[in-house]
Amino acid sequence: MRVLVTGNTGFVGTNLMGYLEEYLPSRYHLCDPARYELRDPMSAALMFAKHAPDVVVHLAARVGGIGANRHTPADFFTDNMTIGINVLRECCERKVYCIMVGTVCSYPRDCPVPFKEENMWDGEPEITNSAYGVAKRGL
Repeated sequence: MRVLVTGNTGFVGTNLMGYLEEYLPSRYHLCDPARYELRDPMSAALMFAKHAPDVVVHLAARVGGIGANRHTPADFFTDNMTIGINVLRECCERKVYCIMVGTVCSYPRDCPVPFKEENMWDGEPEITNSAYGVAKRGL
C-alpha cells in the first residue's frame, strides 16, 4: 500500500509521520509544499501521477493566526476549498482512498466539551476562524 501524505509538516502531519515511519517504512510519500502547489489542479495531478498512491491522507491547508483569518477570510476559504477539491478530484478520478482530516475550528463556538461529531452542525464556527472552519466543513 502506497500512502501519500499532504500537509506533513503541520501539527497532525508531523505526528502521523512518526507512526508511518514505524509501521509503514518506505511505503509512504510526502507532499512537498515547495514542489506541489495544490491550489493548482495541474500540480495536484502531477503529484498523483508521480506517487501513484493507494491512499491519501489529506492534511494540507492554508492556515494562519487569528489576525490573518480575520483580515483575509475569503482567501482562507477559497484556498482551502480549492486545495481540498483538487485532492478529492484526483482521488475520485484515480479511485484512490482519501482520508480527509477536519479541524476543531469547524465546530460551533459554544459546542459542548467533549466535542462530538453530531454537534458540528449545531451553529456557526467562531468568527475569528470561521472561513477556515467552514471550508473544512464543506470538504
